[in-house]
Amino acid sequence: MFFSSKHLKEILVLDIGTASVNAILARRAAETGLEVITSSRLGLKLLENPDFKSMWRYVKEALAGIFSALRKDGERVRPDFIFVVFSSPWYLSQTRIIRLERPQAFTVNSKLLEEMISDELRLFIQKSQEKFQLSYEGIYILEHDVMKATLNGYPVRQAVGKKARELELCLFMSLSRRELMEELQSILEHWFGRCPVKISSSSLELFRILSERLDAEEGFLLADVGGEITEISLVHGRIIEEVLTFARGGHFIVRNLASNLGIGMEEAFALLRSKTRGELKDSLDKKVAAVLEAVGKEWFRLFAQAVSELGRTRPLPQNLVLVGGAAGLEVLKKFSGSEELSKFTILGRPFSIITLLPENLESSFKFGNIDRKDPQMTLPLLLSLAAEKYVQ
Repeated sequence: MFFSSKHLKEILVLDIGTASVNAILARRAAETGLEVITSSRLGLKLLENPDFKSMWRYVKEALAGIFSALRKDGERVRPDFIFVVFSSPWYLSQTRIIRLERPQAFTVNSKLLEEMISDELRLFIQKSQEKFQLSYEGIYILEHDVMKATLNGYPVRQAVGKKARELELCLFMSLSRRELMEELQSILEHWFGRCPVKISSSSLELFRILSERLDAEEGFLLADVGGEITEISLVHGRIIEEVLTFARGGHFIVRNLASNLGIGMEEAFALLRSKTRGELKDSLDKKVAAVLEAVGKEWFRLFAQAVSELGRTRPLPQNLVLVGGAAGLEVLKKFSGSEELSKFTILGRPFSIITLLPENLESSFKFGNIDRKDPQMTLPLLLSLAAEKYVQ
């Protein structure tokens, strides 16, 4: 539990990726779950050669546009809790197994756990400095979470106060740029005043919420197909074992569609939406399908490399969950369920592909203005469920 829910009424959820910024303003309702008051989505400018600085500038513009739209009759919306979730590449994550073994049994206390975690966080920051090209002080820890603790080889819910000779912690950590996080905090305070804010990573939050719906012991693969990046998380034994990314997402498909058809990127984006909805005429549909097939093969090549890397030591879980703005594309679903990947799965069969639509979450929501068939709203809705956990 993160914040007391005694007086909490409205939750603002912000889903920040590289293709769009999604916002959901929801009200907690005891009988119907979360009631969506309003939702908004602004796409980020599709760049020929995206860079971190430019993408962040467009994120800030999208936030300003969304927050302006949230104002009612010139008055500020005042959420009681703001939950911000970043997708890759806005953060870097790592899972570490920390072990402590002594000849004689020792009592696990909070100070011991804090010291073990602190040492790992320090090493994580030091190793990440080169990737971000920042000083130690320029890095911001988003979160750290002990996903599992074992004493003498047996999992325990609470290790503190217990005796053991062997202690093992499975620790998930994520970090980002301090400059960006502090700028975000200033933006939120400007628009909404002072209120509780939680900033997290999509890897951890999706793991938590999907583990309630899927078998986290047997595990699953989670592929978050964003605008510029596809991030794949391997969940097994109730932990995030490993996270891999590759630089191909929905925008890669749009750029190739524009290039092959000799059209602008905005037109290509609109064409892709029409294709997904089955609205294209036969002749144009065939042209678009041919391009998507070729582009899908390139995405699949990198996806297969990641799957091979994740499956290097043992077979992978059978279930593959696709989320993100481009996850609804049939061509990606077709390739990710390819027979070629059967050799990596626990059953020796193609992955069982799981895609969720808003309508699959109806038992937890009162939807308001959200299209129940829109796959782009699935991720922010799942993150809204994660947000609710912090205020219960």
